[in-house]
Amino acid sequence: MGDSATMETMLVEYGTQKLYYGFPVFILGYEDDKHGMNITTCTSSYSLRNTVSVGMLSTSNAAHQMKESGRFSMNVIDEGMMAVAEFAGIKRGGTNKAGRPGTDKLQESGVDFQAMEGLPVLSRARIVLLCDVVEVHEFDQVTHFTASISKRLIDDSLLDEKGHFIYRDFNPVIYEGDTRRRMYRFIENGEEGHEDILPFGSYARAARGRKGENQED
Repeated sequence: MGDSATMETMLVEYGTQKLYYGFPVFILGYEDDKHGMNITTCTSSYSLRNTVSVGMLSTSNAAHQMKESGRFSMNVIDEGMMAVAEFAGIKRGGTNKAGRPGTDKLQESGVDFQAMEGLPVLSRARIVLLCDVVEVHEFDQVTHFTASISKRLIDDSLLDEKGHFIYRDFNPVIYEGDTRRRMYRFIENGEEGHEDILPFGSYARAARGRKGENQED
């Protein structure tokens, strides 16, 4: 039994078709054969070493375009860009069944951006990854793209005078929810109860310390 001070709980089966347990919101930029470039909003991603994987519905315009171009940009944002994120996520990018053309979301949103290596890089993004697709996998009407990261860009306000990442100042928007409802959460580093950022390994070191104390007793 652990040493948690919280009330004892038990695990129960939860009947939901979706369960999002905390993923950063990002605006995905891609080449578009109708508009030159376009954007959409995603939350499904993870990164390991020099690779990143993202997933989206196979019927989306972004999935179709990225299969053709093999490239995309990941623009990781904070709360200040959520109006653009929701616009990009709600508006359709591709032609609908009635033949109505999709939205040029870069143009209509009015977001400030620059083209870098043919991909949209949003000026107010906090972190941007430029990515080259190396593998595409489809399952259950979802397309998963695995890509190598060709370039990493970061808002210079997130770097100290030595060029080191200032973790405390990076506040991505976190997406959580289930079939019934989806929500945004925000990291509150620096606020009451969140005064410190703990280095990797902190909990393991603390546990070893407690184990040593118990052995001495």
